[in-house]
Amino acid sequence: IKEDGTKYTPGETNDGFFASEESVDKLSVTFTDKVKSISEYMFAGRPIQQLTIPASVTSIGNYAFFNCDALVSLNISFPSLAEGIFNDCDNLTSVTVSGNLDAINKNMFSGCPKMTTLNISGSVETIGDGAFDGFNLTSLNISGHVGTIGANAFDDNDNMTSFTVTSTGSVDTIGASAFEDCDALTLDIQGTVNKVGAYAFSDCDAITTLSIRANVVE
Repeated sequence: IKEDGTKYTPGETNDGFFASEESVDKLSVTFTDKVKSISEYMFAGRPIQQLTIPASVTSIGNYAFFNCDALVSLNISFPSLAEGIFNDCDNLTSVTVSGNLDAINKNMFSGCPKMTTLNISGSVETIGDGAFDGFNLTSLNISGHVGTIGANAFDDNDNMTSFTVTSTGSVDTIGASAFEDCDALTLDIQGTVNKVGAYAFSDCDAITTLSIRANVVE
């Protein structure tokens, strides 16, 4: 219901409509395929514990799920992430991309100190420069496709122990210094990697062997 008492039509949302509504203790949010867009700040600060967003949602506004502290895990099947969409989700630990995602950029998950796992079973065109620089990630698993892992994308993830590209996975380009200073990192590349940039694994002290079971073209 809108503030003026009229009803929303299917697919219509209102900026910040659910933001900081103290009367709601817990939220489990599932969008049907009738919803095509979610407005900016729509659920900011709300105690969302479960979140399901289908691929039919084509537009999500900036900071739509900002500061959703109850959110622990997330499955992304929609195509585009907006600026700051999951900023300051303090308890978010695991993110899975199961759909076809355009890009993950630097500030989309900033302020998520407990985020440890990123699984890509779908496709991501670009993981942007510095997207997870200085995070606490422990593992990156690619069983789908990544176009480009940008420069310094995972730089200085001191606790990252595992970067795996499975036999079904592929990466077009790993950018310069993409995993630099990931002190505990080990690698298992079973799928295809076309290009590895300069210093991509510089100062990764734990790498003593490299298992490459398919193609690294360049």
